[in-house]
Amino acid sequence: MRTTTFTLLLATVLMLSPLGATTLVSIISGTETATFVPGQSVTTPGGGPFNNLLFNFYGPSNSPLAAGTLFLLSQSYIDTPAALSPSVPGFIAASTGIADGRYVFAPAVILAGNVQYFFYANTPLNNRGSSVGTYSGGALYAAQVPPLPFAELYAPFVELATQDANFTLSGTEIPEPASVLMLSVGAVVGTVLRCRKRI
Repeated sequence: MRTTTFTLLLATVLMLSPLGATTLVSIISGTETATFVPGQSVTTPGGGPFNNLLFNFYGPSNSPLAAGTLFLLSQSYIDTPAALSPSVPGFIAASTGIADGRYVFAPAVILAGNVQYFFYANTPLNNRGSSVGTYSGGALYAAQVPPLPFAELYAPFVELATQDANFTLSGTEIPEPASVLMLSVGAVVGTVLRCRKRI
C-alpha cells in the first residue's frame, strides 16, 4: 500500500507542468493605430523550451486584443488571411481560444529558445504599434481590410520591416528532465521521512 502511494506521488510530480505563464517578449511602446489583419515575427528569449503560450496584440487604449484565430508558423507567410490553415508551409499550431484578450495555445505547443517565429491573425483588428521599428527580433506584417476593388480579395500579407505591432508573448519555461527528476526525488524522500517519523 505504501509503495503504491509513493509510486503514485512520483508519477504525479513527474507529470506536473509549470503553472502561470510569464512574459517572454513584450513590445508596447507604439502609439499609432490602424485597422488591418496583423502578423508579427518574434524571437524567443534564450533558455526554454516554452509552453503554455499566450499571445496578444494591443488595441488603441493599449489593452490586450485578440479576435479570430492566431496561426503560429516557423516561416514568413505572404498569402491571404483567408488561406491560413494547417496546410500552409511552416505551420506549427493554431490558437485554441481567447482568454482576457489573449490567444491561447494548447499546452502541447512548444517553442524553442532564441528562435524566430511568426504569428498571423486571420481577422482585422484595430491595432496599436509603431511605424518606426524598435524591436530587432521581428517585424510587422499586414494585410489590408476590405472593401477593396471589385473581385479583389484580401491583399496578401506584406512585411513592414521597419514597423512593429504592440504585442506580448507569454509562456512557461519547461524544466530540463534532470531538474524535474531532482524535484520529484526530493518530494518522495521528504514524504518517506515524514512517514517514518510517524511510525
